[in-house]
Order: sequence, then C-alpha cells, then structure tokens
Amino acid sequence: MNKKQLIVALTILFIGVNFYCFAEERIEAIWQQSEGVSVQLGVRDKYGYLKNYKALFIVKDENGKEYKIEKNIKGDNCGFVYFPDDFKVYGEVGDYTWKCFVKGKAVASGKFRLTTVKSYYDQATVMRE
Repeated sequence: MNKKQLIVALTILFIGVNFYCFAEERIEAIWQQSEGVSVQLGVRDKYGYLKNYKALFIVKDENGKEYKIEKNIKGDNCGFVYFPDDFKVYGEVGDYTWKCFVKGKAVASGKFRLTTVKSYYDQATVMRE
C-alpha cells in the first residue's frame, strides 16, 4: 500500500469512527407502550409448615369453562399467578370465580369481573365476599 492509499484509508476510517461515535447522540429515542389488565391471585402458607408445595389455581368463567395452572411455592413465600396472562388465554368480559387447591384441599377462593370501559384502571374489579 502506498502513502496515498494509506492516507485515504485512514481518512475513511476516521470519518467512519466519528460518524459511529456521534450518531447515537443524534438519534431520538423511539418509545413503545403497552397496557394490559390482569388479576393477581395468590396463596401463602403463612408459617411455612409445608416447606414446598404445589398450588393448583382454577379459574371458572360464567359459562363454567375452567382454566388451570399449577405453581410450585417454597416455604412461607406467596405464590402468585395472573389471570389471564399466566393461564395463556384471552380474558373475556364477564364474571369469574377462582379457587386454589393444595393437596386436594381448597385453601383460597374469590371472585372478579373483567369489563370493557374507557378507563384502563377500571377494567378489572375484585369482589369481596
């Protein structure tokens, strides 16, 4: 490589490095957003007597269709699942009931409603018995 070719190569390299280093500062961030509604269901062996256990969560819709998921829980940790996300379903508008079973025994239960409204925060309602 002669002297002229070396100068051209170094000039191109210098321009390329400067463009790369300063290009990031010129690019504006492009933001995406998402929203979703899910209901957190949870259970806990408060004193950790069972050490490790499997909790079976069953959610039932208004038509009686059941959605199930099993969660391994350690000690006195809370075991949470999220409906409909963890159940791999699309949550339809309506009323739902849920129960959690450990070793075949119902240990927790509740009700909730999924609705469509204009406000994101009002799309799920947990109902207390």
